[in-house]
Amino acid sequence: MMIPSGSAEESIKGISHLFEHIAISKAYKSKGAVRITGHTTEDYIVLFSFNFFPEEFFALMNGMSFEAENTEQEKDVLIREIEREEHNEEEGFFKFVWSGTNYEKSPLGTIEAARGITPEILEEFRLKVVDMPLFFYKNHVEDGLEIINPEAFSCTPPEDFTIYQRFEGAFDDRNYRIFYFTGWVEQMFLLKYILDVKNPELRIHVSEKKKSSAFIVEEGVIWPSAEEIDELRTQACDAIKKDEEQIKSYFPERALNELESVFFYNKRWPLRIQSALGTPTSQLLKILEKLKS
Repeated sequence: MMIPSGSAEESIKGISHLFEHIAISKAYKSKGAVRITGHTTEDYIVLFSFNFFPEEFFALMNGMSFEAENTEQEKDVLIREIEREEHNEEEGFFKFVWSGTNYEKSPLGTIEAARGITPEILEEFRLKVVDMPLFFYKNHVEDGLEIINPEAFSCTPPEDFTIYQRFEGAFDDRNYRIFYFTGWVEQMFLLKYILDVKNPELRIHVSEKKKSSAFIVEEGVIWPSAEEIDELRTQACDAIKKDEEQIKSYFPERALNELESVFFYNKRWPLRIQSALGTPTSQLLKILEKLKS
């Protein structure tokens, strides 16, 4: 299940994350030893379970209450997690990447903000959640996607490729160039794989978000020439296909790819893979020209 609420848009830091914790706690209590996990990002909350079904999740959201004792217990768990992850390298890296934007706000929240969240604030948040489009992906179903409250879902991703900001900076003694962009995300993933083949020792990454994405390249990257890009592209496509097969075999990762694809772009994940693999060379060269200019 995906709930479209994360740290980027929340007015109270960490409320989405705390809601995730409480939802998992309530699910355990409502159905016994149910297997359920979750995490919160800048754009959404996601919950995984092999024992809960969409109608049960929605009933849980509708009937959820927030007792003071349970709320305080979950806040304590959340605060310990914030303290534990404070020096997490990956958390620090993506805070560096998105510095100065809404996506800089950590999904973990802050200790100060967590302490101020009351049952009444959580109830106001819950009322908003049950009116949101809620996305479900079910295993062993031909078309496992289901959206509750579909009338509340709107999605108009940009069609054109735009680099709207550039940034250069250092993290852990390594220098990076970051290109903030919208549009053509699938093509940028293909380019990322191409650059991986060309620069196997360097860190190259696409940080994909709902409203924009970041293309991150470590200093020293060697850009492919027009003469070699087709050969590199063949190797990159093989790597994408290999990764796709691995993702297909692991349900939580496959489900997350499907849910993100629909929520971000209203487009199914396999179609996005096809779009990446079908990128014409002329389009890749156009992107390279913009990145190098």
